[in-house]
Amino acid sequence: MFVRERSGIEAFGKLVEQGLKADVLTRIDQLEQRYRLKCPVCTKPFWVNPELAGTNWFNGKVTGYRCPENNCRGVVPIGEPSGTPTDPSPQEEVSKSAKDR
Repeated sequence: MFVRERSGIEAFGKLVEQGLKADVLTRIDQLEQRYRLKCPVCTKPFWVNPELAGTNWFNGKVTGYRCPENNCRGVVPIGEPSGTPTDPSPQEEVSKSAKDR
């Protein structure tokens, strides 16, 4: 990997620090918390993927993720807890004051 200029060196340094702070199992656990949802109807867990995304007909934005189980009409809305803990969205973090972070 070649890193050039100050910004590239700083970005590389941040990646190295992140790797040192969180081991692989911790990072995998964080990914699972963020991308593994539980259907509110059948309560089965599933992984988020683009084919399951439900979109708004007017603006095309993703509104939630459909349950992949046959004959299940469950949808987990974005931003709503699905029974599995998730990280706060970046928008929520931006809206918090510095003392609440």
